[in-house]
Amino acid sequence: MIDVHQPSLPPKRADVVKYPVMVQRWTDVVFLHWRYDVNEVQRLLPPGVFVDEYDASAWVGLVPFRMEGLGVPGLAPLPFVGAFPEVNVRTYVRAGTRRGVWFFSLDIDRLLPALVARGVYHLPYCAGSAGHLRVDNDVSTRVERQWPRRLRRPTTAVAVRIGSPVDPHDPLVRFLTCRWGLVSATRRGRLRYARVDHPTWPLLEADVLFIDDHLVTAAGLSAPIGEPHALFSPGVDVRVGRPVRLAIPRGRGGEPAHDVWVLGDRLDRDSSPRAATSALGSFCSSDPTHDPSHTTPAPYVVVSVRDYPYVPTIARSGFK
Repeated sequence: MIDVHQPSLPPKRADVVKYPVMVQRWTDVVFLHWRYDVNEVQRLLPPGVFVDEYDASAWVGLVPFRMEGLGVPGLAPLPFVGAFPEVNVRTYVRAGTRRGVWFFSLDIDRLLPALVARGVYHLPYCAGSAGHLRVDNDVSTRVERQWPRRLRRPTTAVAVRIGSPVDPHDPLVRFLTCRWGLVSATRRGRLRYARVDHPTWPLLEADVLFIDDHLVTAAGLSAPIGEPHALFSPGVDVRVGRPVRLAIPRGRGGEPAHDVWVLGDRLDRDSSPRAATSALGSFCSSDPTHDPSHTTPAPYVVVSVRDYPYVPTIARSGFK
C-alpha cells in the first residue's frame, strides 16, 4: 500500500445555490472541535465516504446554534417550526470529488422538522429538550435527547464566553468552517450531496467556561481529549440546495475507487500537471505490475492514494 499525501488546503466555496429548496439563518454559532485519530472516525463512515484530514488528523465538532427563519424561498418562515435550537456532532469528509460535512447527529427540540429532515436529507436528526441562549458575551447550551428512544438519553451542557475576532485566513479556521455542502447516505447506502451557500463566517474566539458532553460518545466515538478548538459566530443567512445523488467512481470488481482524492472540486487541465505526474510517478515506480501508459498526467492533482490498485484508471479518467 502506498500513501501519496499533501497537506489538505481549505475548501473553496462551491457554486452559488441559485435555486434553494430551503432558506434559514444560523445564529449564535459555537464551534467546538477536537482532534481524532483518522481510523477511529473512518470506521463510522459508510463506503464511499472518507475522512477529510488536517494535520494528519480527523476533526470532530460539537456545534450548537439557533436556527431561525427556516422556510421555503419566497414564503414566510414555517409557523411553529421556523426557529429552534440545534446541536450537531459532525466531522469533515470527502466523497468522490466533493468535500463537505458529515453529521453523526443533530439534536433539536422539534419532532416534525426532525422527521422531515430524516426523510428528505437523510440526516440523523434527533428530538428532545434543547436550549441555546446568548446573554451579552456568554452563550449557554443544553440538550437531552428523547427521540429516537434509547436505553440512555445522551445530554450536553456547554457554556462559552465570546472573545476577540480571529484571522479568517488561518488555515485551520478555514478548514473547520468553510464547508459548502452536506454529505449523507440513504438506508440503502446511496450517497447524497446538498450544496450549502452562505456569506463568509464572521468569527471570534471563544473561551470554554463549562462543558459536560455525552453526544460525541453517543455517536460511537471515544470521549474527546483536551480543550477544544473554540470559535463563535453571530451567524449567517443560509441557502440549501436540493440533495442529489453522489456518484462514486468504481474500480475493478465494482468496489468504490474513492481513495484517490483531488484538490478541490475541479482544476483546469493545465493547473498542476507536474504535481499529478509526481504523485502518479511515485505510485507507478513502486508497483512492478504497472502499465507505463498509466503515467499520463491527470487533469487533477492527486492528493492521497490508498486504494492503489485502482489509481491509474481513475487518475486517467480524471473523475469527470
